[in-house]
Amino acid sequence: MKIPTNYDNQDFPTITTTQFLNLFDHEISTIYMETSDTRKKIIPIFLSSTSDSTLNIYLDFDAWFRSYLSISENNPRVLLFKPTQINLEDSLISLFSWTKPKFDYLIVDSIPSFYKLINNGTEPNRASELLFYYLSSLKNFVCNANAKMILLNLPVYKSLPKSNNKFIGMKVLDHISDTILYIDTIHNKTNIHIFNDDLSVERSVNLEN
Repeated sequence: MKIPTNYDNQDFPTITTTQFLNLFDHEISTIYMETSDTRKKIIPIFLSSTSDSTLNIYLDFDAWFRSYLSISENNPRVLLFKPTQINLEDSLISLFSWTKPKFDYLIVDSIPSFYKLINNGTEPNRASELLFYYLSSLKNFVCNANAKMILLNLPVYKSLPKSNNKFIGMKVLDHISDTILYIDTIHNKTNIHIFNDDLSVERSVNLEN
């Protein structure tokens, strides 16, 4: 897929927060974000758009969400998992051992931090294989629960000239995802680019403030 560029001066149709939530109707969605500021905006919007009866599982590999919960006045229904290098496998096994899972969304935050835990002392090719294995297992878990999964991917190689090389696991994510979005925040405007099956931008919209 090709990350969109030079979209900052264009006006796109505006969607509501409800329409934003509808973008995640498919089983597996991946959101590529250029900066963590975008995450700070869209995750609270996503959580507040879900109903009071919605249960979200949040795999917090990045520690950002724990900080958000500590200062947020909202109380979303979230089951929080905080995997570390020491308890990564135990955390995932405890999740997969849930015999009758009943939840609505599983959010994985974030792919670079997840990969960093996997990659600690592991040969790179093996780390990529494990990333695919874990994400495929999470996909099966979500499928069995008739739920949905959202994967958050932020750049790690910010110094590289080609934006497509900034993101870890793009081939894996492109393979397992039903919906792929690229979201950026420019001049307080949140642009959402929706990719088609050919991994080209199908349409672009702006999220209402």
